[in-house]
Amino acid sequence: MVLPAWLLIGAGCTSARWPDDTAALVYLTWPGDPTTTMTVQWLSAEGVTGDEVAFGRTGEPRLRRVTGRHDPLTETDRVVHTVELTGLEPGRDYRFRISGLAEEYAFRTMPADAGAPITFVVG
Repeated sequence: MVLPAWLLIGAGCTSARWPDDTAALVYLTWPGDPTTTMTVQWLSAEGVTGDEVAFGRTGEPRLRRVTGRHDPLTETDRVVHTVELTGLEPGRDYRFRISGLAEEYAFRTMPADAGAPITFVVG
Protein backbone atom coordinates (compact mmCIF):
# COMPACT_ATOMS: atom_id res chain seq x y z
CA MET A 1 0.00 0.00 0.00
CA VAL A 2 1.38 3.41 -0.95
CA LEU A 3 0.56 6.12 1.57
CA PRO A 4 -0.05 9.59 0.07
CA ALA A 5 2.68 11.58 1.78
CA TRP A 6 1.84 14.58 -0.41
CA LEU A 7 -1.07 15.03 2.00
CA LEU A 8 1.45 15.33 4.79
CA ILE A 9 3.09 18.58 3.73
CA GLY A 10 3.26 21.12 6.50
CA ALA A 11 1.56 20.23 9.76
CA GLY A 12 0.18 16.86 8.65
CA CYS A 13 1.74 13.52 9.38
CA THR A 14 1.14 9.78 9.31
CA SER A 15 2.42 6.96 11.44
CA ALA A 16 3.89 3.57 10.70
CA ARG A 17 5.31 0.86 12.92
CA TRP A 18 8.89 -0.28 13.41
CA PRO A 19 9.48 -4.04 13.61
CA ASP A 20 9.52 -3.79 17.43
CA ASP A 21 5.96 -2.29 17.19
CA THR A 22 6.93 1.25 18.23
CA ALA A 23 5.38 4.07 16.23
CA ALA A 24 7.26 6.03 13.56
CA LEU A 25 5.75 9.45 12.83
CA VAL A 26 6.51 10.46 9.20
CA TYR A 27 6.17 14.00 7.81
CA LEU A 28 7.46 16.05 4.88
CA THR A 29 8.62 19.67 4.77
CA TRP A 30 9.86 22.11 2.15
CA PRO A 31 12.64 24.24 3.63
CA GLY A 32 14.17 24.53 0.14
CA ASP A 33 12.77 25.00 -3.35
CA PRO A 34 9.44 23.10 -3.38
CA THR A 35 9.76 22.38 -7.11
CA THR A 36 13.04 20.46 -6.82
CA THR A 37 13.49 19.41 -3.18
CA MET A 38 11.67 17.55 -0.43
CA THR A 39 12.74 16.88 3.15
CA VAL A 40 11.60 13.60 4.67
CA GLN A 41 11.48 13.55 8.45
CA TRP A 42 10.37 10.91 10.90
CA LEU A 43 10.37 10.26 14.61
CA SER A 44 11.51 7.00 16.11
CA ALA A 45 12.35 5.56 19.49
CA GLU A 46 15.85 6.07 20.89
CA GLY A 47 18.31 3.59 19.47
CA VAL A 48 16.90 3.67 15.93
CA THR A 49 19.79 5.26 14.05
CA GLY A 50 19.13 4.34 10.40
CA ASP A 51 18.83 7.53 8.35
CA GLU A 52 18.41 6.21 4.81
CA VAL A 53 15.62 6.88 2.32
CA ALA A 54 15.27 5.14 -1.04
CA PHE A 55 13.30 7.23 -3.55
CA GLY A 56 12.47 7.56 -7.22
CA ARG A 57 9.84 8.75 -9.65
CA THR A 58 6.56 6.89 -9.44
CA GLY A 59 6.39 4.16 -12.07
CA GLU A 60 10.14 3.83 -12.40
CA PRO A 61 11.68 0.74 -10.76
CA ARG A 62 15.07 2.25 -9.89
CA LEU A 63 15.43 3.96 -6.51
CA ARG A 64 18.23 6.27 -5.36
CA ARG A 65 19.43 5.98 -1.78
CA VAL A 66 20.16 9.06 0.31
CA THR A 67 21.48 9.16 3.87
CA GLY A 68 20.60 11.96 6.27
CA ARG A 69 21.10 12.57 9.95
CA HIS A 70 19.34 12.05 13.28
CA ASP A 71 19.17 14.10 16.45
CA PRO A 72 17.62 13.44 19.86
CA LEU A 73 14.33 15.21 20.46
CA THR A 74 14.89 17.27 23.61
CA GLU A 75 13.34 15.92 26.82
CA THR A 76 11.82 12.85 25.13
CA ASP A 77 12.80 9.28 24.34
CA ARG A 78 12.47 10.01 20.63
CA VAL A 79 14.88 10.73 17.78
CA VAL A 80 14.09 12.92 14.74
CA HIS A 81 15.58 11.76 11.43
CA THR A 82 16.03 14.15 8.49
CA VAL A 83 16.84 13.28 4.87
CA GLU A 84 16.94 15.93 2.13
CA LEU A 85 15.95 14.85 -1.38
CA THR A 86 17.35 17.14 -4.08
CA GLY A 87 17.53 17.22 -7.87
CA LEU A 88 13.81 16.45 -8.21
CA GLU A 89 11.72 17.49 -11.21
CA PRO A 90 8.89 20.02 -10.82
CA GLY A 91 5.33 18.71 -10.85
CA ARG A 92 6.33 15.04 -10.66
CA ASP A 93 5.13 12.18 -8.49
CA TYR A 94 7.74 10.41 -6.37
CA ARG A 95 7.71 7.43 -4.04
CA PHE A 96 9.98 6.68 -1.12
CA ARG A 97 10.72 4.13 1.58
CA ILE A 98 12.39 4.73 4.90
CA SER A 99 14.99 2.13 5.81
CA GLY A 100 13.52 -0.21 8.41
CA LEU A 101 9.86 0.46 7.54
CA ALA A 102 7.73 -1.65 5.19
CA GLU A 103 5.46 1.21 4.07
CA GLU A 104 5.99 3.08 0.82
CA TYR A 105 5.01 6.75 0.69
CA ALA A 106 4.35 9.16 -2.17
CA PHE A 107 4.50 12.89 -2.78
CA ARG A 108 4.36 15.36 -5.66
CA THR A 109 6.74 18.27 -6.13
CA MET A 110 5.28 21.70 -6.77
CA PRO A 111 4.80 22.62 -10.43
CA ALA A 112 7.31 25.04 -12.01
CA ASP A 113 4.41 27.23 -13.21
CA ALA A 114 3.35 29.29 -10.19
CA GLY A 115 -0.04 29.84 -11.85
CA ALA A 116 -0.88 26.12 -12.00
CA PRO A 117 -3.62 24.90 -9.62
CA ILE A 118 -2.40 23.44 -6.33
CA THR A 119 -4.37 21.19 -3.99
CA PHE A 120 -3.44 21.58 -0.35
CA VAL A 121 -5.04 19.59 2.46
CA VAL A 122 -4.94 20.55 6.10
CA GLY A 123 -6.44 18.35 8.77
